[in-house]
Amino acid sequence: MKKKKTEKTCGLTGNRNIIHYDNKKIELLNEKIDFVLKYLIKIRGVKSFLCGMPIGADLMIAKRIIKYREEHNADIKIYSVIPCEKQDLKWKEEQKREYKEVLKECEPSDYKYGPYTEGCMLKRNRYIVDNCSIIFVIFNENVKRGGTFQTINYATKKNKDIYILNPKTLEIEAISSKKKRKIKNS
Repeated sequence: MKKKKTEKTCGLTGNRNIIHYDNKKIELLNEKIDFVLKYLIKIRGVKSFLCGMPIGADLMIAKRIIKYREEHNADIKIYSVIPCEKQDLKWKEEQKREYKEVLKECEPSDYKYGPYTEGCMLKRNRYIVDNCSIIFVIFNENVKRGGTFQTINYATKKNKDIYILNPKTLEIEAISSKKKRKIKNS
């Protein structure tokens, strides 16, 4: 991804633990993801998404973007921002298959990665924040640790617009440097 402007680019991040949700909760979460994506694409004019490609929320959102793109014949790109070689090494076979299927639908980013190192995930997350104007996050705000929490804090410091979907309550919150408000899905 070689772009000078980030206005039409949205970074993706979120919790991994949603992979343990039951089918009904996943279905409800997908409905909310679709609502936020429609808003980002149609109202905010997002044309590109940066995805760090971990299991959980990131791949879940990426799959919904792919579905939206196919259903609406939309010119929307997903850029894979892979943190290290063999990111999927310790994943289950089904997770590896899902990762590879999504990866086939993505454009490679210009992010340079190598072997796993301590801090490579943080470096990838900062790249995503630095190269977009909007962040879409699936995050339970009661969790005050981890990579997603750090990414939200970094995005806040960088004055990015942040859309947070709470996977427990299914509430959507919009945070910008100007104000904080709830988005109603009606």
